[in-house]
Amino acid sequence: MKKLKKLLLLTLACLTVFTVGAFTACGDDDTPDNGNGTQQGGENNGENNGENNGDGNEDDETPIAYVYKVRAQSEGGFGLKDVNVALYDGETKIASVNTNGDGNALFTEEHVSKLGAYRIEVTNVPKGWRVKDEDVVYQTSSVSGSNVNINFSASLITNEATPSTKMYRLGDVMYDFELTDCMGKKHKLSETLQAKKMVLINFWASWCGPCASEFPAMEEAYNLYADEVEIFAVSIDSGDDQNVVRGYDFAFPAAGQPDGGVITSHFSTGGGIPMSVVIDRYGVVSYIHTGSMVARSDFTNLFDKFVGNDYVQTVLSSNSGEDGGVEDLEWAKPDVSNPNLEDVQAAFSGADGNFKYAWEEDPYAWPWQIGEDDNGKYLAAANKQIEYSYAILNIDFTAQADTALAFDYSISSEKNADHLYVMLDGTIIHALSGIQSNWQTCYAYVFTQAQAGEHKLSLVFMKDASISGDDDVFVRNLRFESVNALPTEGLDLNIVRHAATEWNNPADISGGAKTTKYEKYANVKLGADGYYHVIPDNAAADYVVNLDTDPLLFADIMNGTRWNKYDLWQLAYNNLLVFEGFNLEEAVESFAWAANESSNGFVPVTPALKDLLNIITQLQDVVGEAKDNEDSATRVNYFDASKHLAYHENEWLEFCLYYDHYGDTPQIGDPTRGITFEGAIEIFEGVNHIDCFKSMVPIGIKHKFTPTKSGVYHFYSTVAPENFDTAESFNPQMWLVDSDKKTFLAENEDFLIHHTGNPENFDIKYYLEAGETYYCLFAFFLNATGKFDMNIDYLGAYYENLTNCAVGPYTMNMITSEAYVPGAKNVAYDESKDVYRVTDKNGVFLGDIYEGLDDRVYWDLTNVTFLFPNNSLKSYIESYTKYEETKRLFYLPDENGDEKDYSSYMSTVLFMATLNNGELNGKIAVNAELMHIMLELTKKHDGFGGVEDSWQMMCYYYQPLGQQ
Repeated sequence: MKKLKKLLLLTLACLTVFTVGAFTACGDDDTPDNGNGTQQGGENNGENNGENNGDGNEDDETPIAYVYKVRAQSEGGFGLKDVNVALYDGETKIASVNTNGDGNALFTEEHVSKLGAYRIEVTNVPKGWRVKDEDVVYQTSSVSGSNVNINFSASLITNEATPSTKMYRLGDVMYDFELTDCMGKKHKLSETLQAKKMVLINFWASWCGPCASEFPAMEEAYNLYADEVEIFAVSIDSGDDQNVVRGYDFAFPAAGQPDGGVITSHFSTGGGIPMSVVIDRYGVVSYIHTGSMVARSDFTNLFDKFVGNDYVQTVLSSNSGEDGGVEDLEWAKPDVSNPNLEDVQAAFSGADGNFKYAWEEDPYAWPWQIGEDDNGKYLAAANKQIEYSYAILNIDFTAQADTALAFDYSISSEKNADHLYVMLDGTIIHALSGIQSNWQTCYAYVFTQAQAGEHKLSLVFMKDASISGDDDVFVRNLRFESVNALPTEGLDLNIVRHAATEWNNPADISGGAKTTKYEKYANVKLGADGYYHVIPDNAAADYVVNLDTDPLLFADIMNGTRWNKYDLWQLAYNNLLVFEGFNLEEAVESFAWAANESSNGFVPVTPALKDLLNIITQLQDVVGEAKDNEDSATRVNYFDASKHLAYHENEWLEFCLYYDHYGDTPQIGDPTRGITFEGAIEIFEGVNHIDCFKSMVPIGIKHKFTPTKSGVYHFYSTVAPENFDTAESFNPQMWLVDSDKKTFLAENEDFLIHHTGNPENFDIKYYLEAGETYYCLFAFFLNATGKFDMNIDYLGAYYENLTNCAVGPYTMNMITSEAYVPGAKNVAYDESKDVYRVTDKNGVFLGDIYEGLDDRVYWDLTNVTFLFPNNSLKSYIESYTKYEETKRLFYLPDENGDEKDYSSYMSTVLFMATLNNGELNGKIAVNAELMHIMLELTKKHDGFGGVEDSWQMMCYYYQPLGQQ
């Protein structure tokens, strides 16, 4: 396959995994995805850009002149590989050929000496497949070049066990299996497919950040499609047993090890996790996708392809590499001829002879055709509404320094599915998509002195498997413009520049004349915002970073870089980054997670990241010869033999890049704003407008708050009740984190008392120190997106806060598998007052420490509690005369062990509780009699037979905050 085509296919697959921000700007394009992320900007200078677009041994795609083509395919058109197709003349077999990866068996003149009606028989059909019309006799014709399509049907293999060595690939039919989930429930694939239209198997692990990032979107989509779709979330990690998985509380069936091994042992996740596999209603592995999908639409769009009543068996494109995917699909060949290149040049760039045109030498490449409107001629992609097709036009040119390459375009295509790729020197620098019917200008690239010279521009319109929209893609007026002539208003143009440029000649390096891989490294300095910026080359040593004009320095963690063609996360994941015996995988993973969540796929460089990159550049074994150990055969695949120089202090910049900004708009800011702690959004006392602009896992959009004075602060949301459970707001959540960015101080779920008057709003009070920075993480229930108002009020240096004794419902000890009450308080009985009081850890009553503090324990009878989360005890007490099952709630043992009906007594207690005023209304201080009732009640109804301190899940106390 041609290198260009392969790059596009890989890029198309990558675009389904990550949404990466604009590397450059074209007019008002709002979807300038980039699926490569390596070597942006065409800075060749005669150097090897480190592209890894193929293995250098692509198959020769010269079309075979065949006499007959017999295609073995599913009803949806997916080709079946390695099916033996034989031609018979009567009972004599004259030739047999195995189908290739496209499902085609090609018979040439070497196989067939004369044309005729030969009978076709197929054998070696993959397990689970059968010829759909078994009674039909297939035969060739007497016409050379004719095609015969044989459709195959699939059905789940239920009559035999899965072979122990079976490794599933795209297009395989599944063997039936039975999975036991973490709750002990058994799921049989055949029974599931009788009830549902598809099964998604998601392979993950508890340590995998990208896995966690897609769970919220997956659950949202599942809740919408649960009637038609089943999801099995299966951990691949032997350490993730069923107890660990149970703690995630998935909405769909999930399994840990060893029970999940019934599936994991038959799928290869060597390409990484998360990995999602679709099993369609016929039991066929119809989609394999490696990488996180963080938008709900990623899953709903996928589900829609499989749940329709008109679905026929097909296999979709994926990024599954050698074992199937985009290269297994039948791409559409052009049915139109290439226009004359001189006419194309006249239509696109006029008389400018600097541009030299050429068609792609690829039998699958469609041309661009010439059109005309009132404003003159233009080019139009010829593959309009052709499924799985691409149109390519190549243009060689010589660029001058301080010029911008520009053209005008108009596009009407399926957003984020069909793309007009703009490629410079084999690298995608724009991906235009959606509907932009008015002509706009794309400023493709700005050339500096370093990039002046010969380059190649490629325009590629690529379509996916669906026909949606007009597919009108027009371009005209290719030209150069002076940088000084660029628009002064409304231009937002950002060109990616590498921090390491101008590759040194290897001969100069080997001769000792040069000691670094690149001649030039960007001048960078740490700014007041905590990030490194690129500053002028001639800046003085005392230069102060200008945050408005000096661009941020970014590190590329998830793609090949100028330091190594393999991305850092891939190297770390394969345990290749070990410094002085310490594995750097966890350190790299934290930045890889941030890059995955980042709006442009990069992370700003902090001192911590610089230090990490500096350490990695000293790991010569990663990029030198393989170590002589048992892993050497694997390790050598990750080595870059071109990296052979000694470490130098600027080498870490080979991981980095920045945006060269043109226009009157602001510089590109922090793409991790609100995502990382370094990018936390500042909030202040008073009303703050919170925007949960994306689903975040781990939890929450990050904000930072620095108190001006020490004391107790009240954090609470004020979403109007009518907006709950709507698109405007869905149960806002908050977590308060210490300045160490690790210690969780409080969260909204810790408290059931809500002074805002609505239990759906969060309400947290906590003592904070002046001048210390704290972090507030905000999200919506189920990780929905939306906005709400949040207030921060100062309550004083000391505050008595009525709050829960326990901070949540039962929690399971993952080691002993026993339930316990989280946050239970130290409580002692004061016999002199017949009341239970809260003590410190030394047994001293809090009221004896804090003057005037009411340290009594209060039983809440009128609200739901952690022990009775569905109904208040008040509702049970008031209905005991009506319903026998309710009445028997308070049939409890007395002090002697004899059953006693406490219902009437609890009615009196409830009446006394309602006499209390304010926030104590409905609550009553606990005496010895009430403690006995609470203890017996929890033994009878907690489901565990009386876990220690269970009664505290119904109680409250006054918590002293701050200093009196």
